[in-house]
Amino acid sequence: MLRRAFSPLTRLYRFWIAVVIGALIGFTVNAAVSEHLFVVEKGDTLSSYFNRLGLSNQVLLSMLSSSNKNVALNNLSIGRPLVIRLDQDKQLESLAYSITRDKLFKINKKGKRFVTTINETNKPKGLNSTTVTINKSLSYDAKKLNVSPAVINTIVRVFSWRINFKKDLRKGDKFIIVGDNTKNPVALIYKSRSKNVSFFSYIDEYGNVDYYDGSGLSVSHSFLPAPLKYERISSKFQKSRYHPILKVWKPHRAIDFKAKKGTPVFSTADGVIKQVKKGGSLGNVVYIQHGNDHLTVYAHLSKFARGLKANKKIEQGQTIGYVGSTGRSTGPHLHYELRYKGERKNPLKYNVMKHRTLSQRDLSLFKKRANFILKSL
Repeated sequence: MLRRAFSPLTRLYRFWIAVVIGALIGFTVNAAVSEHLFVVEKGDTLSSYFNRLGLSNQVLLSMLSSSNKNVALNNLSIGRPLVIRLDQDKQLESLAYSITRDKLFKINKKGKRFVTTINETNKPKGLNSTTVTINKSLSYDAKKLNVSPAVINTIVRVFSWRINFKKDLRKGDKFIIVGDNTKNPVALIYKSRSKNVSFFSYIDEYGNVDYYDGSGLSVSHSFLPAPLKYERISSKFQKSRYHPILKVWKPHRAIDFKAKKGTPVFSTADGVIKQVKKGGSLGNVVYIQHGNDHLTVYAHLSKFARGLKANKKIEQGQTIGYVGSTGRSTGPHLHYELRYKGERKNPLKYNVMKHRTLSQRDLSLFKKRANFILKSL
């Protein structure tokens, strides 16, 4: 269905993307590296790509002046793919671009120097991808193929709203990882007997990197259904509950997840730390603000994650603390709240946020890029 949504590509375009991304197979693999694929549009320049990735003009000038060969990058050809890779510090690591059908242009950063090579290539490698076939579990089967833990975590984060990893996965299901073994692969595809789901990483006009489905809807701005791996729900969201310590009936507008002391607790969505507080009935508690209207609360923690403080940005899935029994508590568990404009909502039933959508210009570029990827597999 996704394939039908895109216009057909020429063989020449498929060739170019195979050349460029295939060449990246030989680069050094680092789980913290990020890989960004651009398809050249009218008016695009290398400077516009660098700006999107937060790379300075000084870096661009330094790279362009490092070799006379680099003049080829001053005029990019429409329709050709260009891949930029950043290291763990989000600095330029490498660039690959197809000058012509038979020439591949590569720049690698070596220390403070840039090294340029132009390779003749009549037999390009195909698009680099890894297929994980489920036999036991995603983690077990992926590790057997040397898929990094960072990539596995990204797969879980991206597919968590479409797939129940405990109930839906069956033997023979497949996860296709497109791109090198980096934290954020170019694309992630899940195939089973009943469904095919594809997500593609994309950097929008404001420099935000996210994963989107074929229609251009983001996935990372949906909240995860639970902020930890828990044993069971010990107390549901309810209008009236007999409090085990106060011995009175009162509302419980939260979910209590029973788990062992020390179990990591993570943020259910991207956000900003509003408050880190000790003491009181909630004990050690973290408040995270998500946009203007949503707030999540994580209480009774045994301790906070290192470096946690107010106004710090937090990513979905990032550890913020550990299960405990501080405050008014009868045993180790996590008290979790989700508030919309101050009103407490049931986290298990409330559709907390709408998906972020791409602008019209970005959507057009995104679909062309996704089309390149699918046709090159």
